[in-house]
Amino acid sequence: MAEFGFYLMSLMVGLMVWMVTSLMISIVGLSGKDVSKRLLLVLSFVLGVPSLIFLIIFPPQAILLFELAMVLIGLSLGYWTGCKAARKDWRERIARAEAVGQWGATNFARLDQNGDQLLCTLDLARFVASADSTPEDRQMAGKISSLFADIGHPAVSETVKAGNALPTRPVVISKEDFQTYLDRKKVLAKSWDL
Repeated sequence: MAEFGFYLMSLMVGLMVWMVTSLMISIVGLSGKDVSKRLLLVLSFVLGVPSLIFLIIFPPQAILLFELAMVLIGLSLGYWTGCKAARKDWRERIARAEAVGQWGATNFARLDQNGDQLLCTLDLARFVASADSTPEDRQMAGKISSLFADIGHPAVSETVKAGNALPTRPVVISKEDFQTYLDRKKVLAKSWDL
């Protein structure tokens, strides 16, 4: 009966390794496939070495071999499901970048409330509050607002040009930022073969 408990515990360890690996790979996957592979190597070392040490210290037993197999299967399944989740996330990011980029470039003149050719959060708030914005416009403006730092670029002000550091540099969006947003996302997603 105790042997059954060890096998059950090994299955639980394999399941836990699978879930943790999958979660970590899907999160790190935003940085690219190469980073995910490096994380898998680290996890393999951290999780596989204790199992190998047990095999060296104790005579090879079926339970220890089963434990090592569960760790390796958990790592493999975790890597596979994590990569699958990261690919799906990147596909959604690219679709969102395409929609936001096209809409922002097309409607830039309406968004740029003060006409300075740079969109700031105040311009966006004024656009949403204006009478000529439709519910679809407000929805897209909300998406732009949530992706503002990702779409735009840091503003260069006279203070920065003079060499004085600002605690934070404000982010603004130009029409060119909207036009190149999809291409910038595709470059980041390239490692996932999308």
